[in-house]
Amino acid sequence: MKNTAHSFVRRARRGIARTRRYAVCEPLESRIAPAAVFWDGGGDAVNWTSANNWSNNLVPTSVDDVTINPGTTVTVVLSSGVQSVASLSMPGDDALSISGGSLALAGASAIHNLALGGSGSLFANAALSLTGAGSFSGSATLGGTAVVTNNGTLGITSGEPNLQTELVNVGTIQHGNAFLDLDGAAAKLRTISGGLYETVTTGSGYSFRAFNDTPGVFIEAGGILRQATPNGADFSIGAGVPFSVTGGTLQTTGAGSSQLNLNGAGVLTNATLSPNVGTVINFANENTVVGTLSGSGAGSINLASGILHATAAGAELNFPANFFVMNGSGTLGGPGIFTNTGTIHIGSGDPNLTTELVNAGT
Repeated sequence: MKNTAHSFVRRARRGIARTRRYAVCEPLESRIAPAAVFWDGGGDAVNWTSANNWSNNLVPTSVDDVTINPGTTVTVVLSSGVQSVASLSMPGDDALSISGGSLALAGASAIHNLALGGSGSLFANAALSLTGAGSFSGSATLGGTAVVTNNGTLGITSGEPNLQTELVNVGTIQHGNAFLDLDGAAAKLRTISGGLYETVTTGSGYSFRAFNDTPGVFIEAGGILRQATPNGADFSIGAGVPFSVTGGTLQTTGAGSSQLNLNGAGVLTNATLSPNVGTVINFANENTVVGTLSGSGAGSINLASGILHATAAGAELNFPANFFVMNGSGTLGGPGIFTNTGTIHIGSGDPNLTTELVNAGT
């Protein structure tokens, strides 16, 4: 005969054990909700790392959705530490200066009037929009896993800033006396429709440079890369920087003998070249022409040491008189056939023809 008292005790103990197991599991169901934190300037009214500048009197963390829009225009300064937030929004006319330390953005964000310089770093791990008037200088780093879009005016003013992610330009980027270092395979500079990348150097020799893997410069349909130096300085797409011009335009508008040197290996697809009076666009590497390469202006296109390859489907050159000049050891090559529908000027030196050239022009 069963001992019902013992059975009752065993069942009761099992019930208590189950209750205890459930009690242990309950905390796993809790979640930390993102907190809305805003700048109130209640500390020193300047520094990101001054806790009392924030609405909760704590420096923001990775679970905080941060807004800077106090109603009076402020410049928030981040100069040290490793900082991260869930997102950042700056809907007013305020500014963020990152001169040291780092800031990581986990979610979609928008920064107004960004000054990224010194040794500062900004990492965008979700879509980031830059608006207003910004700057990128020193040895600063713009990186992360997501695309950064420039919708305003961004000045690359000095030093050797590092681009480690994709930067899409639909606004204006002005490149001054600085080297832009494209660091890693994810580093891409794309100027698309409505975008202008303008070099405004006052000294010669500044350029795009490549570090680690193969980054690239892309000028897409409606986009413009313009060498606009006023004093005859030159600017280069570095030898290790591949570039692509797909329906875009390369211009030189500076005075005197300003030069845009295409030292990288490029692909030009239905591209337009437009040098101003006295200025030069130089081809100095191996480049492939797809479709038609055309343009106009009072300057010149110089094929002196580089090679233009016609794609296997063939390619067309269509330039006005005294505009496209072959000299030195410049080469027109294959695998496809070139068709000239404009004017090619054979200038000096020992230029080379290594493919078929059909002359339907001059």
